Amino acid sequence: MGLAAAVFIRGLYLAEQLYERIGNRYVRSAGILVLGLLIYVMLCKHGHYYIEGVGYATIQAVLADDLSVPALLPLLFAAKLYGTWTTLGSGGSSSIFSPSLYMGATVGAAFGILITAILPVAGVRAATCAIIGMAAMGRGGTSAAMTAVTMILEMTRDYDRLCEACLDVEAASIMLFE
Repeated sequence: MGLAAAVFIRGLYLAEQLYERIGNRYVRSAGILVLGLLIYVMLCKHGHYYIEGVGYATIQAVLADDLSVPALLPLLFAAKLYGTWTTLGSGGSSSIFSPSLYMGATVGAAFGILITAILPVAGVRAATCAIIGMAAMGRGGTSAAMTAVTMILEMTRDYDRLCEACLDVEAASIMLFE
């Protein structure tokens, strides 16, 4: 997650520098056209837009284990990464925090699916890893650890589940390192 957060923030700075070099604001928004096409392709291929807006519906689907397609989750990460870079870089309006949570959920869930396929550990689920990924990416992308945890509590509305995720991580760590 640290690597993903570093790529996100450094890429954002690079996108802003790249788009500043483009003088014509209409040419500058060409990346948004590509983003629109990407959103349309997502709808055609997967039946849902997934990457438009802040992405809370997608995060909820990941947390509910309704979106657990291993090949789709990294694609959603990359698409949201491109979308955020392009929107902010070209001068559009977007936030950094919500995309951080989105990307953390997708990478975390993909990691959870991968790790349970390779080395099944009791209590480790894709949704648990998604919650941890959201907290890690929220912290890494925005340097706002407490805000990330509070936002995750608000999104899940399940304080027991967050505590369960912490206990699952602790139990998995003990099992792996024994």
